[in-house]
Amino acid sequence: MLLDTSAKTIEGVTQLTDFFSYRFAGESLVHREYVSVAPGSYQYLIHPSERSLSWLSNRVDGHSYRRRIASLGINALGSTQPSLLGSVPGVRSVTLEVPRTCQFDIAVVGMRIKVIDYRRERVYTLPLAREHHENIHEEVRTRRNLPPSIDTPRVLDADDTFPYFVEELCDGRTPSNVVEDWDILREGLRQLTPLHRETRSVWVPTEEAIDQAFEALAASELSNDPVVNHTRTFLDQHTLPNELRRSRIHGDFQTGNLIVQDDRVIILDWESSGLISSWLTCSIPSNVIRSRVTTEAHSLT
Repeated sequence: MLLDTSAKTIEGVTQLTDFFSYRFAGESLVHREYVSVAPGSYQYLIHPSERSLSWLSNRVDGHSYRRRIASLGINALGSTQPSLLGSVPGVRSVTLEVPRTCQFDIAVVGMRIKVIDYRRERVYTLPLAREHHENIHEEVRTRRNLPPSIDTPRVLDADDTFPYFVEELCDGRTPSNVVEDWDILREGLRQLTPLHRETRSVWVPTEEAIDQAFEALAASELSNDPVVNHTRTFLDQHTLPNELRRSRIHGDFQTGNLIVQDDRVIILDWESSGLISSWLTCSIPSNVIRSRVTTEAHSLT
């Protein structure tokens, strides 16, 4: 994949180049326009279309001044004058040469790279660095051995050499609030129950597990988070089982990894799945705890 000079400085482009050269070797290339934006910890490459820009605007929006300006600018110019998107603060316009059969619409660069192709309804996942290839292998193994109760995108292809895997694109609504959309999260948890039950598990004393979790939180950026203190108070005031079971779980069960499509609740991104020691992810997702505890705390004030 050849690219203009400015694109070479965008994180993930070199890895995308290597991937396309490997996966689509010998195919003809076409020019395609993209905008690049990095409002936070993720880098986005987006082909300007109503569908992809709507997706980007929702992802970019946030509380910071930079995020809000970028989201408003993308919404204002995206549908009427996409050629002017490069004038939005934090947004760059670039031209890439991409394989004719993979004129992708969205690339998300974080700890790994996800490439979304709307026309072919495919999502390609590859490591940001080749030395992290084992994460790709492990996710493919996990996804192919999940209980049938779990609704997750089908893995269509995988390659151990590069490595990468391809899954079906599942488009739909992402839950916006864990309290208002609790029924959706509860359905996701219901799907995961057989996974927790069928895998080898280890029982640990509840008090020990909780102490370990809060020791880890104390050493992190959440050490002074009032929600953490509310959570500890909440736990101290309730009767808990004597032991907790550690078993294979999703590992990052949260609203951003759920898609609602008609009557389906689809669970995405299994890269963190494993036997987890922390009680926060052993039974209930931490962001659910945060929102439920925050709601209860506000009701008491």
